Amino acid sequence: MKKIRIQFTLAIILAIGLFTSCQSSATKVEEAKEDVAEAKEDLKEAIKDTITEAEQAVFAAEWKTFKAETELTIKGNETRIAELRKQMKASGKKMDATYEKKIDTLQMLNNDLEAKMNMYNGNKTDWAMFKSEFSSDMNKLGKALKDFTIDNK
Repeated sequence: MKKIRIQFTLAIILAIGLFTSCQSSATKVEEAKEDVAEAKEDLKEAIKDTITEAEQAVFAAEWKTFKAETELTIKGNETRIAELRKQMKASGKKMDATYEKKIDTLQMLNNDLEAKMNMYNGNKTDWAMFKSEFSSDMNKLGKALKDFTIDNK
């Protein structure tokens, strides 16, 4: 009797396992399609992440180069302003208040640009606007320094 019960129980367990493990081909196809869709989505996300990382690396390199070039230009401006002050004092004439004021203004603009560069946090979203405005301001200051000794009278 015990043998029959054990055999019957094993037969039922085997039958349940067999029925639940067997799937129709339609179900298998559907699951395969879902797996393919998930794999495609994972691939898209991986590509997107890779592109984002590459863009960030390019941005970081561009920012580093821009900052180094700008710092060099600011140091050059400081040297030029110091030369202008030295020339004005060495001329033997009493330093004209107008020229002194112009040199002070140029010094202030250069300091402002340096502060603006140091305060920029390297945010990619406003990079194009910052770079454009900053370059424009740097060019204006450079032109003002270059044209400082030219008398337009």
